[in-house]
Amino acid sequence: MHRPKLRYEICNRTIEIEQEWAELGLSGVVWDAAPFLSYYLEKFPSIIEGKRVIELGAGTGLVGMVSNMLGAHEVAVTDMKTASAERNVRLNRHNLINDCIEVSHLEWGKDISHFNPPFDVILAADVIYVEEGFDLLLSTVSQLSDANTTILLSCAHRYDWVEKFLAQVAVENRFRSSIVSSQGKLSIYQLVKL
Repeated sequence: MHRPKLRYEICNRTIEIEQEWAELGLSGVVWDAAPFLSYYLEKFPSIIEGKRVIELGAGTGLVGMVSNMLGAHEVAVTDMKTASAERNVRLNRHNLINDCIEVSHLEWGKDISHFNPPFDVILAADVIYVEEGFDLLLSTVSQLSDANTTILLSCAHRYDWVEKFLAQVAVENRFRSSIVSSQGKLSIYQLVKL
């Protein structure tokens, strides 16, 4: 986390990420769930190919850039703080297969109509870490999706936040969740809108 630059070999390309912990805090670093989701998508590119994709809580933008490299038709890389994603998309522009990637401010629970939902794919990595954000995240995912949207949440199991989030998902009965990949303390959950 404290190294200023990280490199990932994904999609036969080297993605270089500049981290900015001191300047940008949580959104300025790569958390383990992001490369875990990126490598998962590399194994299953049909999830992304030709699709409209939105990344929530993008931080550095790694997952969104990988989605572009896997042939997404359109990628919206979103976060409340976009400086890190903007910097890293610019740094890796030569690796992107098209210009159909845009970094945008998105505050969960606010109006998202300008994003023209629904999306084909919603991706998020390490966004489940504050219980107070669960309702806002679920509301935003609900607004951005329909029954055909593929929703993948990559999580690091710290404390019991993920379990509490999934319990809330079950109680509210807006989505069905299932685990699609797991390794150590990292898991990827697929949500299906009911």
